[in-house]
Amino acid sequence: MKGRVAALVGPEEVIVKEFDVPEPEAGAVVAKVRRANTCGSEVHIYHHHHPLLRECVLGHEFVGEIQALGDGVETDYAGESVSVGDRVIAPYYRTCRKCPACLKGDFNLCQKAYSFWSQRAEEFPHFTGAFATHYYIQPDQYFYKVPDSVPDEVVAGANCGLSQVLYGLHEIGLSAGESLVIQGAGGLGLYAAAVAKDMGAEVIVVEGIPERIELAKRFGAEHIVDMREFESAEE
Repeated sequence: MKGRVAALVGPEEVIVKEFDVPEPEAGAVVAKVRRANTCGSEVHIYHHHHPLLRECVLGHEFVGEIQALGDGVETDYAGESVSVGDRVIAPYYRTCRKCPACLKGDFNLCQKAYSFWSQRAEEFPHFTGAFATHYYIQPDQYFYKVPDSVPDEVVAGANCGLSQVLYGLHEIGLSAGESLVIQGAGGLGLYAAAVAKDMGAEVIVVEGIPERIELAKRFGAEHIVDMREFESAEE
């Protein structure tokens, strides 16, 4: 079976390339991409502003459908049984669990985090980004089964934007009755508004774009500071 990827080959230069879809090695999963979002990081990578990702396959916020399971893969990383056809999401980085950062529990700082995403499309397993027909989930890459009740358009961002917001708000210990000020109602800001509201906080959003302001209200913002109404930052 052939598949296609959007390969970044230079600053602002993308070529669609075709490769054979590989069979998964032991511990790996091959998924068909159902939906992939455009994260803000993708824009930085596209312009070669990322320090590690240069020539690579673009895309990382996605939801896929299992096409093939490697030997030994019977469950996701939460212990849920998986089979061909199940929808899954996968964080875009590897967690080797052996480097100094991983051994301290700082999995987000794994020294091998980008070892597969930073490789050129021509290198096995080719499908290392989500702007593609397929995605190869590495043996050391966490993945999770998606409940049937959650649609693709909701869950596609869970492995990046939503998880970052959840982690950040839990790290600062946000609790019911506290106030959270969010500067900007982009993707992360909207996630933050929804999560903070669900955690019982009072949500204040600073924004100046009408469409974003309306979205912020729908996502849980109780107070809006409209930057168009003020002539200076001090005001």
